[in-house]
This record gives sequence, C-alpha cells and structure tokens, in this order.
Amino acid sequence: MRRKLALVVGNNSYTEPYSRLSHAVEDASVVAGFLRHRLEFDVVSLYNKTASDVDKTLLNLVRSLTNDSLFFFYFAGHGLCVGNSQKQSLLCVDASELLLEGVGSAPGAISPGALAAISRMGRGDMFFCLDVCRTQTLRQKGGPEIQRGGAGLRDAVTRPNGKQGSVRGRRLTLSSCADGQGANDDGAFANALVSEMKRLLDAGCELKLDDNLVEAVEKRLQCGQTPVLDGERFVLVSGTPKRPIASPISDSQEAAPPFPEPPTPPKTALQLTTEANAALQSGRYDEAERLADEALRLDPSFGWATYVLTEARKKLEERREKERRSRELDHLLNEGWICLNNGEAKLALAKATAVLKERPNDSAARELKRLAEAALQTDATSIWSPSTIRVAGYRQTLQIGSQKYGFVWIPSGEFDMGSPTSEKDRFDDEKLHHVKLTKGFWALETETPQALYQEVMGENPSEFKGADLPVENVSWDEAMKFCKKLTKRLPKGLKATLPTEAQWEYMARAETKTAYWYGNAPDSSKMNYGDNVGKTTPVKSYAPNPWGLYDVHGNVWEWTSDHYGDYPSGTVTDPKGPTSASNRVIRGGYWRCFAGNCRSANRYGDSPDDRDDDLGFRFLLVCD
Repeated sequence: MRRKLALVVGNNSYTEPYSRLSHAVEDASVVAGFLRHRLEFDVVSLYNKTASDVDKTLLNLVRSLTNDSLFFFYFAGHGLCVGNSQKQSLLCVDASELLLEGVGSAPGAISPGALAAISRMGRGDMFFCLDVCRTQTLRQKGGPEIQRGGAGLRDAVTRPNGKQGSVRGRRLTLSSCADGQGANDDGAFANALVSEMKRLLDAGCELKLDDNLVEAVEKRLQCGQTPVLDGERFVLVSGTPKRPIASPISDSQEAAPPFPEPPTPPKTALQLTTEANAALQSGRYDEAERLADEALRLDPSFGWATYVLTEARKKLEERREKERRSRELDHLLNEGWICLNNGEAKLALAKATAVLKERPNDSAARELKRLAEAALQTDATSIWSPSTIRVAGYRQTLQIGSQKYGFVWIPSGEFDMGSPTSEKDRFDDEKLHHVKLTKGFWALETETPQALYQEVMGENPSEFKGADLPVENVSWDEAMKFCKKLTKRLPKGLKATLPTEAQWEYMARAETKTAYWYGNAPDSSKMNYGDNVGKTTPVKSYAPNPWGLYDVHGNVWEWTSDHYGDYPSGTVTDPKGPTSASNRVIRGGYWRCFAGNCRSANRYGDSPDDRDDDLGFRFLLVCD
C-alpha cells in the first residue's frame, strides 16, 4: 500500500512588524482533518511554530520517504520577498525584523533554497500547497512598505536544480493566488479546495491534481483570487466512491460544506470586547488590541471597546519602550566587556556604573564593575588571577606577537567523567566516575592556529596551510616544547601547558551530560568530521560550546598531558592519569573520523612522537 505522509502548517500569531492573521490555523486544521479522515494520510500538524520546528519536522518526514511515497505539504501564513532577488520565503511566527532589511539569513523564514533542498532530497510524489500572498504590499505605520509573497517558491519546489525532472518523483505546487494578488485571510481557499476534493470523492471520481480541479476551486472562491498550479500533474486518489454521489457543482449552486464541520457563528462586539478586556487584565496586550479592534469594526461607537483598545495600545507602547531601553543597556554592557578585554578598565567601569543606575540587580554589570575596579587597583597581570575571575566562559585577550588571542575562564568544579553504558558508540575505557577539579584555569578558545604556532616556534609543520587553520602534524613532544617557549613570553606568573585529560573533558562538556555538548546525535553543522569537508576548517567555523570553546568536537585531535591508562574507581580529585605509559591521551576526534570518536567522553592513546595531519593541540594558561 502506498505510504501517504502530510505536514500541515498554520500560523496566526505573528508579531510586529508582521500583521497577525485570523484564519491560517483554522484553514490548516480544515486541511489536516480532510487529509487524515478522508484521504487516510498520516498527518503532522504544526500551529504557530517557529521556523526551526517546521524545518526539523519537514526534514525528518522527507527523510522517511520512499520511491512509492506520496507527500502533501500545506502552509498557511505570511510570505515575504527577501532582499532584491524576488525569491520569496514562507514566514513562521518567529520571523525576524531583519528579514525586512533584506537579510535572507535572518531567522524565522523557510527559504526557497530550503524547499528546493527538500524537493531534491525527497523520493516519490510531492505536492506543495502554499496559501500565502504572492505580491501583497503592507504598510507599517511610519515605516517602509513590506512586500510579501510566494513567487519564486514554485520554481524552488518544481525545479530545484533549475530544470524539471531533476528529482526522484513528480513535483507539483498549488499557490492560492496568482502573481500580483493577495490571499484573503478568511478561510476561502482552504474551504474551496477541500470542498471540491470532497465533492469529487463523493461522486466516485478520480481525484487528480490538475487544471480542472484548480478551475473548480476558482469558481468556488468567487473573489477574484486565481489559484496557480505548476509542475507535473498526477492523481492523488483513484475513483473509489466512499460517500453518496453528489452532482457536480455549477455556477448557480452553493459550494458544499467544508470538511470538518462549518465554523461557529461570528462573535458580537460585546463578546469580543469582554475577551479583549480579559486579555488586557492578564497582560496579553497584543491579543487585547486585536480583539478590541475587531469589536470596533463591528460597532465603531462602542465606548468600552474604544477604552480597551486605547489601554492595550498604551501598554504595548510602554512595553516596546522598555524593551528598546533594555536593548540599549545590553549594548552598553557589551561595550563595557569589550573595553575591559582591551585593557580600558576605566571606560569599562563607567559603562558598568551607567547600567547599574537603571538595573541595580544586574549580576553581569556588577561583575563587570568589580573586575574593572580590580584592574584599576592592581597591576596589569592581576586580571589573570583566579581570585579575580569567577564567571565561567569569561573571555580575556592576550597579545602574542602582532595578534590578540582569546582565552576563556574555566572555573573549578565537579563532573561525571566518562560515559554511561547506554551511550551510543561508547568504548569500555570510558568508565563513568566522579571528578573534582579544585583549581580554575584559562583555556585557548580555539585549537592552536598556525599563525600562533609560527609566531612562537618559527615554523609551520602543517599539511593544510592557512594562518587561521589549526596547526597539525605536531607531536606531543613538540606541543610541550611550544608551551615552554610561550611561557617565557607570557606575563609574570602565567604558564602555558597542555590540559590534563580531566581538564579537557570538563571544559569540553561545559556542564552538559550528553554525548556532544549540543546533544546526543552527530551534526555536521556543529563539527567537522567524517571527511564531509575533506580537510581541516578554520578555527571558529562552527558554533562554540556554552563556555565559548570552539572545535571541542572534530577538526583535529588535541593532545593532553596525561599518559593513557584505565580510569580509577570512585571519586578522584585533580587526576593526572598514570605516572608512566607508552602513549599519551588525545581527545576530540578529527576531520576524517566517524562521529563516535568526536564524543566528549571518547579517548585514545597515541605515541608522543607521532605526527599526522589530524594531530593538533589546545593549551591552557595557569597561574604559578
């Protein structure tokens, strides 16, 4: 039996500058009910979800498709033309205001490129039904025009590689309106589409996605809205009557009732205002404004609705002003940290003090003030003292040669080292045990880059050359030699060293307990592994862990100071591994290995004189 899957998305709860919709979720529920109960699809419904939720669900469903699958995607909500490309995206409820500035990478949108990738990846027949405006212009109060639409999405789906037939199966797109038209937010399209499909099924007719179906839907709309079908037509359901036969609809006949049941009667102005007032009292000001505005459309002279609308807008303006000022203070605080990192303690203190005047309980501002005062009262090297820094992930820069390099503070603490027996790809040498680290330390935020190695050692042994690539082809002995030479150039009281194995896993996990700092499943967007790039990548190419460390998974193995051996049992304090062994521990995996070797708990022993294009290191700064 042919497998039938559907993803139905409806979005009402947009926030400014995007207008809130009234019927998109209801339209989506109508389509979902028809697909599930009448066409026997397995349906996943997403209402008022973020773009990330939709992307993940869409990707997981499409990955499960086979050559004989049938996939139905329905989207009701806003569309937006991003930038000057005239390629338009589907907006979810978390759509960023940056999209209006032409920033196509801003969050909250499903781009034509993403749909094209889904179309290429999927197998079997795929039908995309897009109930969004094609080129409808909104005007913000006192702001620019916003061009919305769905143009460009049809080609992305039906011609993902620039031509028809480049995908495995048939691709078909139905847009609710033609170029230059707006999609009405009244449920008309969804109800017309479902009603016509239902009539065909009741008549025992073949349900084919073709021009005849679209013409019948257009007749039912009767509002000047012209649906557009693009792609290779195909049969959705063969002719097998399941209901009493109905005669075909004519121009004079009223459309058949939609599936499911008809909507309830519209609310009165009094009902709407009562709901608006309840929303106002509970702090849901957006909802209060919308409901009161609807009430005034029904009865413009209704004084209570006018009062509620005025109060809601006043509260919304107060909230916006508060949020705007909060962003300004956040920016000021961030500038203060930058000043402190650059040695401008006096300026950092001034910015922290300004923030504390308005936010006296701001812990970050308090910490910045304390650090700035400490820097002004002591010599320049005291900023590196463990007694001065107490915030995990606090970043400090150090000038080495002509470049500044970032280090993050790793505080003392406790954690469970190793992996549980249930963890995928674990090895027997990862016995779970508790570790206490009594001293904090500074960790280089990246794997040691070639530019830094060249500055200290006067040479670059790497196979893959690049100043911002991690150095590799480095033995353990050479990494230790680097640390000794660098120590001579550091401020008094600081020493460069390789991390112990416990220190490495502690900072890599950053208080997480999953296989990788971001979760339990490997993700090529979070790390360089499995030869998916074919070489090392520049440091900071992937997102850092919660403490600000980059590439703790993948890219190059990282030497530690420990000999390789069995873990102890029970709780241990500041462990340093066996006193002697033939191999030293390397951690983190590398660009060519399988994902399991990149886990936080994975460990491997290698000869200290070994060199390869996958062996690098990350060093620490500790206070003598």
